[in-house]
Amino acid sequence: MKKMTILMGSMLLVSSHAVAADLANSESTQFQEETTLQYQARLQSDGTEALLQAMQRNQFRNKTLVQVRNMIEEAQEKGLPSDPMVHKVYEGMVKKVSEEKIVQAVKRVQNRYENAYRQANSLISDSEEAKELGQVIAEAYTAGLTEEDAAQIMSQLQTRTKTENMQEANELMVQTMATARVMARRGVDSTTAADVLVNALQHAYQAREMRMLEKSFVEQTRYGSPEDVASDFSADISQDVAPAELRVRSSDNGFMKAGSGTDSARGSGGSDGAGGSGGSDGAGGSGGSDGADGSGGSDGAGGSGGSDGAGGSGGSDGAGGSGGSDSAGGSGGSDSAGGSGGSGGFGGSGGSGGSSSRR
Repeated sequence: MKKMTILMGSMLLVSSHAVAADLANSESTQFQEETTLQYQARLQSDGTEALLQAMQRNQFRNKTLVQVRNMIEEAQEKGLPSDPMVHKVYEGMVKKVSEEKIVQAVKRVQNRYENAYRQANSLISDSEEAKELGQVIAEAYTAGLTEEDAAQIMSQLQTRTKTENMQEANELMVQTMATARVMARRGVDSTTAADVLVNALQHAYQAREMRMLEKSFVEQTRYGSPEDVASDFSADISQDVAPAELRVRSSDNGFMKAGSGTDSARGSGGSDGAGGSGGSDGAGGSGGSDGADGSGGSDGAGGSGGSDGAGGSGGSDGAGGSGGSDSAGGSGGSDSAGGSGGSGGFGGSGGSGGSSSRR
């Protein structure tokens, strides 16, 4: 009986040790799995670690690994984004660039962002909004805007925004540099882009006008080269042409210009400017507040005059445009009616088969 008791006790002891061992192994396995998952999650969220592993797989020298890691850590300590630097290394690996050139490229990216963020912080006190502006400036640099030309734009922005409230000033800064980025990405020379934007700022453009300028630029590059479009815009801005009325006026690429040619209408005049003449079938553009309207083409109607401006004459079959508040309507074409006169003005003369319309 005593032997049986001892045997049973031994079996229970062994069993308890086995259970304890199983629990220990289970906890150890669970710990390892959790550690692995945490490490994998860290690798997925930390692009730097994943990058360094990729560099090791591609047999980069330890010296290069240390250089890249130090630059990335330095950028992070300064509050700069490290993703552009990481992407630059991957780009170099894909293109089989030498390690030395990859390090140089990463350094240039670091300097570019450091300079962009420094400029942004000198203009905007709010850290988050400064980051937004810094990012846009850095991307404009990447697209081809030089630091010298950016400094000219920044100087003009600083002058312009002294009397603006903070929100308006910040919006103007971001939109101005976003427009510079778009122009640079489209291949406009850095100096030309700076000329356009400095000119616009000197003519009191706000964020809204800058957005209109950018939109007009994108649209007009369908008809002319980006460099020509930007140059023409700068000339028009100097003449106080409204942002929505900016047009391409010269190009050697053979594309039809907006507001000219067969079937095209001409643009509206400025505050005192005449509207242009239409094409063979196009209507003449509207005149400004004191500007006469343009004549229509062979079949095109003359446009309406401004508040004191005469309506334009119609083409051979086109009706004459209406006059302004105190002005005469334009003359009609060979078979068309003359335009209506303004409140104090006479209607234009009708053509051979048309009729005059008087007020």
